[in-house]
Amino acid sequence: MRKPKSFCIAVEFLLLPIFLSAYVGAAGKVDIAEFGIRSAVIDYYIKGLQTRDFNLIRAICLPEAELMSAGTDGKLHVTTLERWSRRFDPNNPPFQSLDYTILKIDREGTAAQVKILFIKDGKQRITDYLHMLDLDGRWRIAHIIDF
Repeated sequence: MRKPKSFCIAVEFLLLPIFLSAYVGAAGKVDIAEFGIRSAVIDYYIKGLQTRDFNLIRAICLPEAELMSAGTDGKLHVTTLERWSRRFDPNNPPFQSLDYTILKIDREGTAAQVKILFIKDGKQRITDYLHMLDLDGRWRIAHIIDF
């Protein structure tokens, strides 16, 4: 049986303080910016990786964003969004499962760095560092560093 809309709104209203308590900063105030960063990262970047929907990743990234890593050869590897999207095959994902933990959000003004630990197929650990900017009230990824 479906609950009436007013019931759902009442439950959300009652649970909101509990949900927002996870975003209380040192001054005892809710950090709305951190909440916005976390929501954007989960709703676009992480969901895009998990569902293999590159449109979600493209939506949170600046067009100039690049994926960077140091290869096993010790050299810098730079991949543009366009090149990454061509290798992003939703029909052949490189994993069965992709779990994550957001380890840290470090924000100052309109700049932030987000550290995410991914667990691929229950065993392989991958760390992504997202460098983000708040542009017109929307958090966007400027660069991704992958380890």
